[in-house]
Amino acid sequence: GRNTVFLLRMKGTKQERHAMVRDAQIHPVTRQFIHLDFIRVIKGQRVKVEIPIVLVGESAGVKGGGFLDWSCRSVHVECAAEEIPQSIEVDISALEVGDHVTAAALPLPAAAKLLDEGHKLIVAIEAHSGTIEIVAPVVEAPAEVEPEVIKRGKVVEEEEA
Repeated sequence: GRNTVFLLRMKGTKQERHAMVRDAQIHPVTRQFIHLDFIRVIKGQRVKVEIPIVLVGESAGVKGGGFLDWSCRSVHVECAAEEIPQSIEVDISALEVGDHVTAAALPLPAAAKLLDEGHKLIVAIEAHSGTIEIVAPVVEAPAEVEPEVIKRGKVVEEEEA
C-alpha cells in the first residue's frame, strides 16, 4: 500500500534506510511505475498520512429500503511510522436509516491522532425522499396527412381581368 514503510538498500553501499512513498508517477497505459519519490522515516517518528476507509458489512437500513451515502473515503492521521494502518475498517451492519458515522467515531490505533475535523461525516444511511414514478411517454399516432406537392418550373399567377 501507499503507507507502507520500506527498507531501502543503497546500491553499491551497505547503507539501509527506512522510507515511505511520498509521490508516485504511473504510466497511463502500462500502469507501471515511472518514478517514485521517497520520504525517509526514522523508527518512532510521527508522520502525517492519508488512510483509506473500508466499509464492512451490509447496513440494516439499506436492506430496509434506505441508501448508503459514503461521503468521505479517507482521513488524515498522524501516527508513528511503524503503526500506520493500511486502512480503517468501519462496520456499518448495525446502522439504520438516519444513523451516521463521523471521523471522531473511527476506530484509530491508540497512538494515532486524527487531523481531520471530528464532525466530518464519513458515512450515513439516508431515506429516499419520495417514490419516483416512471411514466412511459404517450406516443400518439400521427394523423395521415398528404404531403404538399411542389411543382417544378415557373409559377404562373392567374390575374383577374
